[in-house]
Amino acid sequence: YYRIIQYDIDGQSELFGPIHLNCGQSSNQKINIYPNPNSNEFYISIFEIENQGKAIIEILDLKGNVCFTENIQIADGVNVYAMNTDLSSGLYILRIIKDSIIFDSKNLIIR
Repeated sequence: YYRIIQYDIDGQSELFGPIHLNCGQSSNQKINIYPNPNSNEFYISIFEIENQGKAIIEILDLKGNVCFTENIQIADGVNVYAMNTDLSSGLYILRIIKDSIIFDSKNLIIR
């Protein structure tokens, strides 16, 4: 749980929260990227028990710009997706989004 206090320039403050954050990965979900680093061809492996259905794979640069998206269907058990992107060399963030919730984020290195 977190509480945030905002202090304004004029000395006034406002208290927000508490809010609940779950920063850990669900025990029922495991996501792997391999090989990592790679040369734009890699696999994403998702082991899923609870959240089957439509989802989105997004790859973002370090400025937060979305560089790649792909719609996927997640089934119960192990799901493997072959990815072929055309990204420049660098560090990226890969995330899985389902029902507007970010389920996991991983670092992705393109050589």
